[in-house]
Amino acid sequence: MTSQHSLRHYNVLFITFIMAKWTPAVILRDYLTMRIDHIVIRVNDLDAASEDYRSLGFNVVPGGEHPGMGSRNALIPFQDGSYLELIAFRSGPANPFKPKHQRAAELKAEGRSPVEQRVLTWESSSEGLVDWAVLPDDIERDIAAARGRGLTVDGPFPGSRLRPDGQTISWQFGVPDGFDLPFLCADVTPRELRAPLEKADHQNGVVGMERIYVAVGEPTRSLERIGVLLGLAHEDNCNEFTLGGTTLRLDWPEEALNLLAPHLSAGGEGLLGVQLKTANPSSRRRRIMKLTHGAALYVR
Repeated sequence: MTSQHSLRHYNVLFITFIMAKWTPAVILRDYLTMRIDHIVIRVNDLDAASEDYRSLGFNVVPGGEHPGMGSRNALIPFQDGSYLELIAFRSGPANPFKPKHQRAAELKAEGRSPVEQRVLTWESSSEGLVDWAVLPDDIERDIAAARGRGLTVDGPFPGSRLRPDGQTISWQFGVPDGFDLPFLCADVTPRELRAPLEKADHQNGVVGMERIYVAVGEPTRSLERIGVLLGLAHEDNCNEFTLGGTTLRLDWPEEALNLLAPHLSAGGEGLLGVQLKTANPSSRRRRIMKLTHGAALYVR
C-alpha cells in the first residue's frame, strides 16, 4: 500500500499539475444558500501545529475540546466566513493508519452513530486534510430536500465544543453517505462564537478560500450526488461548482493523467487540496505552503 508520505507527495503532484495545466470548465450557477463552512486538518500535536501555522503568518485561535470525541482543536478564521480547523486526538498519531471509508465501515459495524462514523475516521487518518463542511441556510430543510431527491443524509445531530473560556458552542451536523460529499454544519449558538471574524486578520494576507479540490473514483455518480446535495441540476462536461466566493472542483484519475490513482487507492475519496486567496499583492503567484502538517494548501 502507498505510504502516508507518498500519499501527500501524489497530492502535491496533482495540484501542481492542475495549476500548471488549468483549462476553463463549465461552472454551474451559484447556489446562494450554501457556502464553504470549514476545512478539517488532522494534526498529531495541536500545540506544535498551531505554532507552525503561526510561523506561516496565520492568526491561530485556540478552539477547545469536543465532549465525548477525545479531541481538541484550534481555528484559523477568514474574512470570507470560512475557517481552517486544526484537530488533534488524545490517542495521538494514527496507529494504524486506515482509509476513511474502511474505518467508517468498521464504526458502522460497531453500532456507532453517523456522526461518529464520520468524525472518528479522522482519528485513524494521517496528518493532513481529512474533511470539509458546507454551511446550509436551513439544515432541516436542506437535509429533507436532499433526501427528497434520493440522497442518503442522516441528521441533523447535535454537536458542541467547550472553549477555553468556558463558553459552550453548539451546532448541528448533517452526514451524507460518503466522503465524496461534505458534511453539513449549522450553527445553533451565534456564528461568531464558532468562527470569530475579529480574529481573521492574518499577517500573510490570506482572506479566504478560492478553490477546493476533491478526489472521486466514480465521477458521474459523484457529480450527480454533489448536485443533489447542493440543489443544483447536473450538466454534462462540468466538474466545477461555485459556492459563494469559492470554487469546488471534482477530479478523478482520467482528468489528472492517473495522478489521483495512488491517492484513491490509499486514502479513498475525499478532500485533496485547498487554494487560499490573499489580499497581499506580493503573494499573488501560486505557491505551495510548507509546515502545514501534511495539508496540501496553496496560496494565490
